[in-house]
Amino acid sequence: MNNSIRENTPNASKLIDSLRNTGYNNISAVADLVDNSIDAGAESIWFSIEPTKNDFRITLADDGSGMSEHILDEAMRLGSDTERNENSDLGKFGMGLVTASISIGKRLTVITRQDGETLTSIQDLDEIAEMGKFVKELRPATSDEEKIFNRETKKSTHGTVLLIEKCDRIQNTNINELCAQISKQLGQIFRMFLPARKIYVRGTEVKAVDPLFLEAEGTQVYSDETFDVTVGDIKEDVRIRIVALPAYDRDTNRRLGINERTEGFYLLRNNREIAFGEDLGIFTKHNRLNRLRMEIFFSAHLDNEMGVNFQKRDIKPKQAIIDKIQRIAYPQIRSFENRIKRETAAENSEDIDHDSAAKNITAKSNILINPKEKFTPRVRTGEHPGTVKPTGTGAPKSGEGAEKDPAAKMNCEFAFRDFGTSGVLFETEQVGKKVMIFYNVSHPFYQDFIAANKDNKDVINAVDYLVYSLASAQLVNQNQDNQSLFDNFNSIFSSNLRTLIS
Repeated sequence: MNNSIRENTPNASKLIDSLRNTGYNNISAVADLVDNSIDAGAESIWFSIEPTKNDFRITLADDGSGMSEHILDEAMRLGSDTERNENSDLGKFGMGLVTASISIGKRLTVITRQDGETLTSIQDLDEIAEMGKFVKELRPATSDEEKIFNRETKKSTHGTVLLIEKCDRIQNTNINELCAQISKQLGQIFRMFLPARKIYVRGTEVKAVDPLFLEAEGTQVYSDETFDVTVGDIKEDVRIRIVALPAYDRDTNRRLGINERTEGFYLLRNNREIAFGEDLGIFTKHNRLNRLRMEIFFSAHLDNEMGVNFQKRDIKPKQAIIDKIQRIAYPQIRSFENRIKRETAAENSEDIDHDSAAKNITAKSNILINPKEKFTPRVRTGEHPGTVKPTGTGAPKSGEGAEKDPAAKMNCEFAFRDFGTSGVLFETEQVGKKVMIFYNVSHPFYQDFIAANKDNKDVINAVDYLVYSLASAQLVNQNQDNQSLFDNFNSIFSSNLRTLIS
């Protein structure tokens, strides 16, 4: 025997104080306690919080399998050694019951019934601090504790009741608000388990909350794919589901919580949400992506690869996992972002003032080098192939009333089309003496510079002057023989600009 080996028991009071500050909030602590009830096979779970004299008391009851004396003894121990099924169990490392409860209050009472026997165990942090060691009470339940069990579990023949008292860490003492928050979060965290089992918060049933809005009209599923990860000799599947939420108005988005904080990845371990709104270092959050949400499903077998800690939060997957997620998700993210950019650019274009530039160009037409007037039948702007909607100066008109249209007297007009992400920045046509310029709403220069500066009149005028000058120079010099030369010039110009902007 090595005589230099000696016991190294941690300081109980110091360790408990440290464990009380591991980052739990009240909602995540309650969710970890609910994990134990679900692992115990509970069909019904009841949560309540009530004010008492100078305190609060939290009760969490379930009709699960209950615990034997051995299991209860282990469950009240930090790092409890109980059998777990990694394919289904929600708990991890045997830390949840103790650490979650002490993050809220100093006294935990557990009353449990199995095979007709009701047992009680009590852990009090003040007692641990006073004695300087980890101690707990474990004994048969008293008659009063039996009554509490029967009341809270609706006289179930099996199950468990948790009572948390000396609640010195309630983060919102407005109990109605706190319970509303807990109900909503439990509905989202355990959405895959509802309504097969019931969870009640102060007597009100918790409804499943689907952050991907899969049943909502207008939700689009971009992809639903799996990839495998090898752990030892076993291959585990990881599933990624990517959706775009419906396009709601601003007030609805605010009410439903569709914002930058909630966009991104939702991670579900054994079908239980453990993180939401994560970017995983794969993309940069932006309000353009508010409607993009992605679920990642994996089993507890992958806890090490996914970087899951005992609180089942602060997920940090290994780089090999990130790379596989990125290969599937990033192209979809870019596709969605480009789509939103196009939609936003098209919407903003309706508000962009091109009139100022068009009027100034017309006013100075006598001293500008302009293309010769073409005597061709007038064509309505809206009839040009690919035209989305004319902006600024309005569509030219022909026939009766044309002479009354102010736009008909303009020497140029700006409108927009969608030529696709690989298209040129603009195209130009000539109708009579008018130079028609069609901006491409899919070009990144248009999205990130023109549409983004729609309220900056000086910027819009400057870009309009630049593009008009390029367009008029093209129209002045091009003919049937050199048309391809100018097309190639515009293509290279637009391509290089796209690359530099992107």
